Amino acid sequence: MLTGFSSNDPFYNEALNAYIGRFNFTNNPLDIALRRLLMDVGLPKETQQIDRVMEAFALSYSKCNPDLFVSEGIALY
Repeated sequence: MLTGFSSNDPFYNEALNAYIGRFNFTNNPLDIALRRLLMDVGLPKETQQIDRVMEAFALSYSKCNPDLFVSEGIALY
């Protein structure tokens, strides 16, 4: 399970993005990519922590599939 992401500390945000960035979601449908992530990562219990993990996932997914979304904000929400 991901821990240590309860604060908005830049170190933790960079570590989270680096960890999520290890996954290759290229050409995976969104639901399959999310399932692949959740098979390896246990989500934290706090809503803010889950939100940070999901934002990191959305950024990584949109980097792996740059032509899929019109803008980065679409993947986040």
